[in-house]
Amino acid sequence: MNFSLYNQVLRNRGYIKIKDFFNDYEKVTLLNYFNEIENLKEEKNKQMIYFEDNNQKSRVEYFYKYHGGIRQFINNKINPFLNSVLGSNQIIFKDKMNWKYPNGNGFKAHQDHLAWNDFDVSIFHSIALSGNISNKENGCLQFSDYDSRVILEQSSNLGEITDEIDEKLDWTYVETTPADLVIFNSFVPHKSDKNISDNSRRIMYLTFNNEEEGNYYEEYNKRKREFFPPNIERTKEYSFKNNKYNLANPLK
Repeated sequence: MNFSLYNQVLRNRGYIKIKDFFNDYEKVTLLNYFNEIENLKEEKNKQMIYFEDNNQKSRVEYFYKYHGGIRQFINNKINPFLNSVLGSNQIIFKDKMNWKYPNGNGFKAHQDHLAWNDFDVSIFHSIALSGNISNKENGCLQFSDYDSRVILEQSSNLGEITDEIDEKLDWTYVETTPADLVIFNSFVPHKSDKNISDNSRRIMYLTFNNEEEGNYYEEYNKRKREFFPPNIERTKEYSFKNNKYNLANPLK
């Protein structure tokens, strides 16, 4: 693998897709983990499960700590690869899996760094893994090339890039299969559309930061649970508008 080339592309445009990164055995193993994580049940003080406005389950977070299989897969296969691409040791910052069932809503154009800038980290990198075919019809990821570490103008909804800038950016649909791997940084603009197909779309996101800048996995998830608790842990009415722990999401 040409790690220096991957690094250069990542620096120049903010994201890179590596086709057929996983072999057949790894792909089957990963898809089994997708199924197991998607079927996790709500449990207080463990994995955090979120829903859309229509009460359709849409996201699970904080499963890395409790699912030994995916943790081993990440530690043995994904983390070392990312270390080689970036040329430094990376440590996991957060984990989540989003899925869009048919008619599942999209995610507005945004940059991830704004959601995490209360941590003293210069840049984050996320790995996106596909739990099935991800294409235009079911709401695949879209990226706009961006080599800056500047936050673009935000709309009145915290975390969302203004419609005016969104319309000016050139967007690329990044269609993937379960054999592919995508890396993107926390400043590159990205979004996805509504799932207008009859098929589900699942993507797992694993976010890392340079180990020299600190280990914030537990602290991030503690804050997430405090400021945007999963449904099962809510003891009162919450207003999540302009909540940095729920940026550009269709979650409630």
